[in-house]
Amino acid sequence: MRMAGKNSFDWAQIIAACIIGVLGLAGILYTFTRPPPDFSVTIDPIQGSAMQGDEIAAQITATSENGYSGSLHLNASHLPGNLWAGFNPQEVNLKDMATSIVTLRIGEPLEPSEYEIPIELTGSDGKTHTVTYFLRVQPVFYPTGWMGDGRDVTLVEKNTGAPHTPPSSLKITYTAAGLERNNWAGIYWQYPPGNWGTSPRGHDLSGKQVLQFWARGEKGGEVAEFKVGGIEGQYPDSLVPAVSTGKITLTDTWQPYTIDLKGKNLSHVIGGFVWASNRDDNPDGCTLYIDDIEYD
Repeated sequence: MRMAGKNSFDWAQIIAACIIGVLGLAGILYTFTRPPPDFSVTIDPIQGSAMQGDEIAAQITATSENGYSGSLHLNASHLPGNLWAGFNPQEVNLKDMATSIVTLRIGEPLEPSEYEIPIELTGSDGKTHTVTYFLRVQPVFYPTGWMGDGRDVTLVEKNTGAPHTPPSSLKITYTAAGLERNNWAGIYWQYPPGNWGTSPRGHDLSGKQVLQFWARGEKGGEVAEFKVGGIEGQYPDSLVPAVSTGKITLTDTWQPYTIDLKGKNLSHVIGGFVWASNRDDNPDGCTLYIDDIEYD
């Protein structure tokens, strides 16, 4: 048997000691460099458009990172006036993932514009993260300006049959019966309701470039005209004369349409949208659908 001399090295023990040392050092370094427990936040959808007086909702998702757990409180504290936020639930218990629904209720006085809505999630340990929802507020106009043979027209404001964007669209049925012997009919969407230039109130939509909307006919071949502005009176629309699409022949599938507003005076809009059809173009009447009417 070979004996090691007193000056010999036991390489196996040395290598083992080095490995243990390296592993110990790695453990120490990992302990000091490992990211602390945290959480991330997302919102879906991240943006949306709603009219004054409406509500809009989105889902907030908190995700644990590096083992974070505990309760999270949701809050939206920096809101413009006439905008309210509600959470269901307002406090969640985070382990791996947790969700809450935020509903934004838009008061009618809130000016049409684009808003950034910060939503804060604060943990029981004080850690806070913020996610931003981008809200576009559209002006509200009311279908109160019935014209021509109004009794020939039926309007369904929340028709749920095959809308362009769920849950509903506008449905207009024009019989062309000529009950008031005008042989045409139309509807003005007005602000405030019933305003034929008798109210000083109106929407300042300065900076908007276009009115866009989607429309289709029940069968295809329906003829209609769409306009913006044109109301006169003591407090007239700033957009006079009205800007029109001209007569459009609709198809039976949804199609996008626009009214160019560039360079127009939109400081006092009271006739926000107009539909009109006549008997000559639609001798048997017509049914049409309109959706997603928006200023941009």
